[in-house]
Amino acid sequence: MFRLATGKSAFEYLRDVRLERARQALISTDDGIAEIAASVGLSSHSHLTRLFIKKFGISPSCYRREKS
Repeated sequence: MFRLATGKSAFEYLRDVRLERARQALISTDDGIAEIAASVGLSSHSHLTRLFIKKFGISPSCYRREKS
């Protein structure tokens, strides 16, 4: 049912929500990458980095530098 409504599994949807929140935090806060990862429910800095690169094609730190 969930996939029919969103086009994604619940896991994929939650991951995308977390990554979008992390992306917004990179722009709007000075928090460290590890702090942002924890605040969006990811286990570590490296976990956030790996998922962020897969989704957006750029590391969180490079993204922050480009957007500041």
